[in-house]
Amino acid sequence: MDDLGAIQQSKGSFASTVKIYTPKPTYRLSSVTIPEYFGDIPGLGRNPMNGVILDYYLKEKADTNKVSLEIMNAAGKVIRSYTNKKDEAFKTWPGGPSAPQTIPAEAGINRFAWDFRTEGLSGVPGIYVYGDYSGQRVAPGKYKARVTFKGQSSETDLEIISDPRVIATAAEWTAQQDFLKQAGEQFDDLQKSVNNMRQVKTQVETFNESLKDNKDAKDLIQTGKDLIKKIDQWESNLIEPRSKNFQDVINFPNKLNSEFLQLRGVADTHDPRLTKGVQDRSRDVQADWSKYKMQMNEIIQKDINNYNRMFKEKNLPAVITETKEVINN
Repeated sequence: MDDLGAIQQSKGSFASTVKIYTPKPTYRLSSVTIPEYFGDIPGLGRNPMNGVILDYYLKEKADTNKVSLEIMNAAGKVIRSYTNKKDEAFKTWPGGPSAPQTIPAEAGINRFAWDFRTEGLSGVPGIYVYGDYSGQRVAPGKYKARVTFKGQSSETDLEIISDPRVIATAAEWTAQQDFLKQAGEQFDDLQKSVNNMRQVKTQVETFNESLKDNKDAKDLIQTGKDLIKKIDQWESNLIEPRSKNFQDVINFPNKLNSEFLQLRGVADTHDPRLTKGVQDRSRDVQADWSKYKMQMNEIIQKDINNYNRMFKEKNLPAVITETKEVINN
């Protein structure tokens, strides 16, 4: 073992239901991990786990009980959370976010490494994006970790320290963190906006299909088709649904969502100092998103409201059966 902190701090006494031990100050470095598909290679050394290595004790195996691990900043705000339970509702797809990590929850000492990162970003189901959905790496400083099990919690302080070879001021670290936070929030805003407009599109498509034999609804159906076309045109500036793998990036140009991820990837580096190129390109990308967000709001306020008005004026039923019977809400 390269870290006996848990044994030294416990002094061999393990009486509580749950206990997390204070890790040694951790340098903000990233190590290289050999991919699992290589298997165990005889004689090959292993780097330490990547991030802040956390040791915590559970009196018994969790089994069906939930164990949670929360990482908090100096202000006490939770910036990353984990559990021992797999998220059964999570669905993955090529080019989408990775499944949430789970933490070990065995009886005795468990070890897990927080990778310095905040919560990950959201995706658009089925859409391949050439980029990293991971949360941003935090700056050096003071943090806390809390483990909860069977209604009892244990908390400890964490300290992340900068690589002494990196010469950067507190202001430069703050500027980098603000930049990454803003880029991540705008990416999430874009992705959620696309998801919301896709839900609108699905609703209109469903009504168009249900009303296709209704002669009195022809103008409404056409209005719905026009609305769908506008949504598709708007969306085509933001995501690239034709991309299915990393090689498709050659065939189809990246759209605005990928631009945000590329900016984050370039800025989220070992050295926090932002280059002029990154700052200039960020202003361009932000201006583009502001423009497309205004277009979305116009579609909502004008086209969707007009469609809803027409639907209401026709006094159409909420549910249409094949026998033409009407079931009102």
